[in-house]
Amino acid sequence: MDPGGERRRGTHDRPRQRLRFRHNGRVPQARVRRRVAIGAAGILLALLLLTLAAVALWRHGFARSEPDGRLAAWANRRPDRLKIEWQAVRSPWPGRVELDGLRVAGRSRKLVWEVTAERASGWLSPWALLRREVRWDGVAARGVSVRVAHTGPVPARRRQPVTTAMPRIEDFPQPPVPRPAGGRKRWGFALRHLEFAELREVWIDDRRFTGSARGHGGFAIRNADGRAEVFASNVSFSAGRLLAGGVAVAEGLAGDGRLRIEPWPYRGTPAAAVAARAVGRLDLTGDLDVDALLAYLFGDWPGLELESGPSRVEAHLATRRGSLRPGSSLRLVTPRQEVRFLGFEA
Repeated sequence: MDPGGERRRGTHDRPRQRLRFRHNGRVPQARVRRRVAIGAAGILLALLLLTLAAVALWRHGFARSEPDGRLAAWANRRPDRLKIEWQAVRSPWPGRVELDGLRVAGRSRKLVWEVTAERASGWLSPWALLRREVRWDGVAARGVSVRVAHTGPVPARRRQPVTTAMPRIEDFPQPPVPRPAGGRKRWGFALRHLEFAELREVWIDDRRFTGSARGHGGFAIRNADGRAEVFASNVSFSAGRLLAGGVAVAEGLAGDGRLRIEPWPYRGTPAAAVAARAVGRLDLTGDLDVDALLAYLFGDWPGLELESGPSRVEAHLATRRGSLRPGSSLRLVTPRQEVRFLGFEA
């Protein structure tokens, strides 16, 4: 008998033991983390594919709607009140709009206005459109010009503007058609986080500022409560020139200003009531033609002659709710001052 064989047989004859693991109903932590990671990666991949598909569809639809005029027709639904024109427009992402040669003009019962920009871009919120609100965020504009002209009779208490020195905005020869009573609610408008550079002109009636300015700000006209608001805004300017009635009254203007206007009812509110809600500050230096400015503000007084020559002005003005705040100052340095009245001279 082979002892080795007996040992081998004895080994094979032993009952086999089954490996048993305790199971308490829990999946191992490593397996859970792996499943979560795989699921998250699948969700992210699906979202990425949906985003790419949405971007492709958006670009295709935008590219088709611009050449055939549908985009312009949608943007100019009330051409008697608002006109929007551009030389080129792009939309690389849903809601993102980039324009070259932008011009926006509008008219209300009392004024016409026009804003132009060499380049402008921003994000248009599609969800706000469902609430009848045109909301732009992160707007950047360069090479900007703003023109405003009041129409209709001027109240007797106000100075009559020099009509030949007013901007010509001829898009709206007739007043806008009145809205039908009981129609749909008005659209709201919001311009948030605006940044502008190379603001070259601000022309309001017969007062025209030219130079170089940059800044940021925003405003909103809400349809829910019929109120308007100017968000905290800042502007810095240099090499400014101010014309009043077609005559230069200031040169070499430089400084910066800050302004915020609390919400007010934007229909029928007098300018004085709006100013009472303003908080701002202006720091300004420049050369002022006092004679030309006084002639513009008060006209000619028979028998009265004023001669002061070019003057240096330095202003630090802070306002709150229509009143000057403590610390405001205005310093005017004139080389000479002569006053003549009915033959008397001083």
